[in-house]
Amino acid sequence: MFNPHHLELFYYVAKHGGISAASRHIPYGLGQPAISEQITALEKHLGQKLFARKPFRLTEAGRKLDAGIKPLFASLPRLEAELKGGPRQVVRIAIDDLIGPAGLPAFLAASTPFSRDTVWEFPSAPSGELEKMLRERDVHLAITSTPVRLRGIRSLVLARPRPCLLVPRKSKITSPGHFWRQASIAERLICPLGASAVRQSFERGLQGLHVTWPATVQVASHALMLSLVAQGQGIGLSVELPPPDLFPAIRSLPLTHFDPVPVLALWCGTAPSWFNSLLAAERNAECRGVARRRPSGNGKASDAAASEATLRARRASVLRD
Repeated sequence: MFNPHHLELFYYVAKHGGISAASRHIPYGLGQPAISEQITALEKHLGQKLFARKPFRLTEAGRKLDAGIKPLFASLPRLEAELKGGPRQVVRIAIDDLIGPAGLPAFLAASTPFSRDTVWEFPSAPSGELEKMLRERDVHLAITSTPVRLRGIRSLVLARPRPCLLVPRKSKITSPGHFWRQASIAERLICPLGASAVRQSFERGLQGLHVTWPATVQVASHALMLSLVAQGQGIGLSVELPPPDLFPAIRSLPLTHFDPVPVLALWCGTAPSWFNSLLAAERNAECRGVARRRPSGNGKASDAAASEATLRARRASVLRD
C-alpha cells in the first residue's frame, strides 16, 4: 500500500521539476536529503524509477503516478478552506512583471461580484515563467503584454492601450514633443528588457518620426522602472493602463499616434466556469477606466497630442520637399 506522505512529496517534486525546487515549496518545510530519501523509498516500493534527476524528466511510471495523484493534492487547499467555512475557491492570476500593477485596478473591479466566495491572488512573475506557471496549473490566468504563440496556451486580448512615456511629476516636460524636437535626445531612455510589444510599438513610432532614441537602460520589471523614473534617472517607456494618480511621483505622457499594445489574458486547457464572466467584467471595467482617463480638449494631454501631430506634419513636409 502507498505511503500517503511519499505520494505528497512526489506530487511536489513533479509539480516543481525536481527535489531542490520541491523543498522550497513544501509548506511545512523539508530538506532535500529527507525528500530524496523518501522518494527513493517510494521508487523501491514500486520497483521502478519515477524520474530522471539531471535534467529532470518524469519517466512513464512517473507521469502515470503524477496524473493519478495530482487531482487530489491540487484540490486539497480548496477543500480545506471549504471545511473551515472559508471561500469556496481561490483564483490565482499571474501578472507579467513588465505590466506590474497596471492591470490590477480593472481586475479588482471585475472581481467584485465574485468576492464573497473567492480569494484572489495576484503573483507577479517574469514573462518567461508564465508558460510554466500555466502548464503546471500554478495559476489560472496570466496577464501579459508580451506576444506569445505557445502550443496549448490560449489567449484573449483584454485591452489595447497606447504606449506612454513616464517622467518625474516634478519635471517640466509636459509633452512627447519635447523629445522629438531635439537633434539628439539628451534624456536617458529606460525600456522593458527584451522584445516586448510596447518596445516594438515604440520603435515603429520612432521610425515614423525619423527619431533615434536608443534604450541605454533596460529593466525586467515595471516596479524597477517606476523607481528609476521617480529618482530622475531617466524617462520610462510603459503602457497607458493605470489611473493617473496611481503613482503620485510619476506623470504619464501618452503617445497617442503610436500603435496600441495588446494586453493578453493567457490560459491553458479548458477555461474554468467563472472565466467568461470575469473577463467580460474586466473588459467593461477597463473600458470605463479608459473613458475616465481620456483627456479633455483643453488639458495638457490634448496639448501633447496636438504637439505630436504638428511635429509629424512638419516632418512629412520636410520629406516632401
